[in-house]
Amino acid sequence: MLDDITRRDPKGMSIWISDFPKQIEQAVHIGKEAKIKLNMKGIQNIVLTGLGGSAIGDDLLRSYFAEEVKVPFRINQSYVLPEFVGQNTFVIVYSYSGNAEETISAHKNAIKRKARVLCISTGGEMAENSSSYRECAIKIGGTNQR
Repeated sequence: MLDDITRRDPKGMSIWISDFPKQIEQAVHIGKEAKIKLNMKGIQNIVLTGLGGSAIGDDLLRSYFAEEVKVPFRINQSYVLPEFVGQNTFVIVYSYSGNAEETISAHKNAIKRKARVLCISTGGEMAENSSSYRECAIKIGGTNQR
């Protein structure tokens, strides 16, 4: 039976699925340990932007916080952010690798519009941009500073 699963699942998705509870525990731990300072005063909306495999948790996160978040919470899966994004928008940009071109584009768009940004990645160009602009960042798969 195990050989049949391995043959039908060459990319190992079954392992990712079986490890999902452990991944959630790790994510909660990373979030609690992150030493970031966010200025949420005056925030009028939140935009979560990421694509591909990174986008899987969008609706889960939005659903989880639905009763707590009192401002519009929008998911973006495009190169460009919605028109309303500006200095009173909190934008969360995330890409596991930090090199997804769509997310990098949306991140640069957030910077241009002076939105308040939180970057989440293992590194890559997105982390470099985040550091250059002194934005809050959470590095996954490592320590969380800044």
